[in-house]
Amino acid sequence: MAGLMNTKGTERETVESDTARLLSRELDHRVFNNLQMISSLLDIQLHDTVSPQGRRALKIVQSRLKSISLVNEFNIAAGGTGILDAVDLAAGFATIMVQTHSSPSRKLSISCLGPSRLVSVNTAMPLVLIASEFVNAAIETGKSTGEDTIEINWRIDPPNACIAMRSGGRGIGPSGMKLIEAMARQICMEARTSKRDGRAELKLAFMRRAATKKEP
Repeated sequence: MAGLMNTKGTERETVESDTARLLSRELDHRVFNNLQMISSLLDIQLHDTVSPQGRRALKIVQSRLKSISLVNEFNIAAGGTGILDAVDLAAGFATIMVQTHSSPSRKLSISCLGPSRLVSVNTAMPLVLIASEFVNAAIETGKSTGEDTIEINWRIDPPNACIAMRSGGRGIGPSGMKLIEAMARQICMEARTSKRDGRAELKLAFMRRAATKKEP
């Protein structure tokens, strides 16, 4: 009798677990669809916006939104496990940013380097938002025509983790830096900016007290 009860209990737990996964995947799909709809609405607004300043502001919002959507899309592709490959994610991010910001007069390229590393969604989301903010700053302060290259080097391997980004332009402004620092704190990293060889740099490194922690 006890064995039969244990079997039924195990079956019930399995059904509940399967149901939870299905609900989670359905939620992920709905969130993704809603993000895509908002992005489409921004496209419409961009088409109707003449002001260069207004268009730049809308593109920044759109790039942030697409970064969030990208993480959600990768999580769906991973079966809702919440575990993503950082390098694949970086490559997907680069493609989206190039598509968003390139124009006939300006060619943008983003190179992403680094070994394969699995990260959680909770880590991936702040990372792509930080990268998005860096790219937006490079677009805003860099040259308006010709070719521009942005380098992103992902090495997410505590305690020697370091994410380095380099681009042309003046670098990140105060408001953008506040956002980056807030996102970095969420994943126990510190953000520092510098200039080298006429290029702006952003480096993220794990805080000392978090160096021994494993990826959540």
